[in-house]
Amino acid sequence: MSKQLIRKFHHFVLLAVFLTTIASCMEKGNTGIRVAVAANMQYCMRELLDSFHAQTQIAAELVSGSSGNLLNQILHGAPYHVFVSADTHYANQLQRSGRAIGEPVPYARGRLILWSVVQNTDPVLLLEDPEKLRHVAIANPGIAPYGEAARRYLENRGIWNLVQDKIVFGEHVAQVNQFIRTGAVDVGITAASAVADDIGTYSLNWRFADTTFYEPILQAAIGVQQSSGERESMALLQYLRSASAQNILHKHGYLNP
Repeated sequence: MSKQLIRKFHHFVLLAVFLTTIASCMEKGNTGIRVAVAANMQYCMRELLDSFHAQTQIAAELVSGSSGNLLNQILHGAPYHVFVSADTHYANQLQRSGRAIGEPVPYARGRLILWSVVQNTDPVLLLEDPEKLRHVAIANPGIAPYGEAARRYLENRGIWNLVQDKIVFGEHVAQVNQFIRTGAVDVGITAASAVADDIGTYSLNWRFADTTFYEPILQAAIGVQQSSGERESMALLQYLRSASAQNILHKHGYLNP
């Protein structure tokens, strides 16, 4: 069996397991909308959904992953009502597919940080000295917008070719953060929200990535066509642009859209 067929089979199995889990939850009476959330937003989104529920009494179930994988699940029938992407590219793809409700709604801009748990180490200087660098983690650029931004940052700084053989790819930024926290890599390039989410828990030896070398990432959400839940989905999209939602987003390290 070819590697391509193995990957397709693997994706099919994962989707089948996901759909079975969702069906089981529905049978147990777990009602409300289902929100597919980019991994960089998962902690922030939990707080947003709690606030949204307090204001509207609309319940929402959260499932997180890389934006590319979540889009693939939606296009293969996963029953999400809202897709909260880590950029505009994947939200626009969903709109072009004909499976979306309305247009993408920009809700935040995300920033990159360079983060290390190695004591007394400047992660920026560490990247500039590849001989001292064992491993550096970024999200998979093919499916994760923050991984694509990290690659662009390294390329524009002129060090991609110097560190390429030392890069460890996470499926999404949540996995990159785990690599960093455990010391499996010397430094990682991840979402600035990781700092806000981990204050008081992990060593915060970090620096903002210089935006001279990449553009802050415009993030967008969009409704997904389903047989029900359109009113609730539109309410969530409207809420994401509200002052209370923007305050929560700022607390988690995001900028205004």
